[in-house]
Amino acid sequence: MTHRSSSKTPGFSLIELLVVIAVLGILAAILVPAIQSVRENANSAKCSQNLRQLAMGSQLFGKDHDGMIVPWRYRPKGDNGGTAYWEESLSPYLDIPVSESKAEVPNTSVLLCPTEQENGKGETVYFEDGYHTNYSINLHIAWNQPGNPEGKSHPVFKKGYFHRMTDPAKTYLFIDLFGSGGGGFWMGPNLVYPHQGRVNVAYVDGHVEAKTEAEMQEYLDDPKHIFWMGTNP
Repeated sequence: MTHRSSSKTPGFSLIELLVVIAVLGILAAILVPAIQSVRENANSAKCSQNLRQLAMGSQLFGKDHDGMIVPWRYRPKGDNGGTAYWEESLSPYLDIPVSESKAEVPNTSVLLCPTEQENGKGETVYFEDGYHTNYSINLHIAWNQPGNPEGKSHPVFKKGYFHRMTDPAKTYLFIDLFGSGGGGFWMGPNLVYPHQGRVNVAYVDGHVEAKTEAEMQEYLDDPKHIFWMGTNP
């Protein structure tokens, strides 16, 4: 007589399943923050690269304009077509299109912090003559017309030249305005620090640093600091 043996593969017990679920939960708790940190570091690095390009673009602009730092707004000599914001002035050096009739310009990622891009265009991004950006320029050294944004006389804001900077490595040119609510060109006091508690700053000499809130507050408390003015008081 032939006997057929049957084997039955045992399944997982409830306790074993719970152990597996617990292990997966622990792994997720470890991996998710790590992945998020890598992602944030990558965004900060891309933002720094963008700011460095803006600063270097300004230096190239200066070589073509008698050493002038790219102004917030600029009217070329003999041009009766109005003034251009700094984004348009830098467009030839950043390989981005020039806005036609102030229409929206696509493909301007160099003007946007990637952290902001993920959240979409909202209050933290402003629109200037066709360009979306959330980077801010230092008006203390990039002002090129009389008066200030409120229409009042303001002798602090002036046209800036590279050769007039006492220490270009200590004066900011562009900053990640992200979420400050500062409007089109102001770095407001409610500056947000999107990169793990830091904000990226491009200096006149072209280098970029990540600043903490405490470091920025030191500058905000001293309106005549070389960080703003380009020269020592």
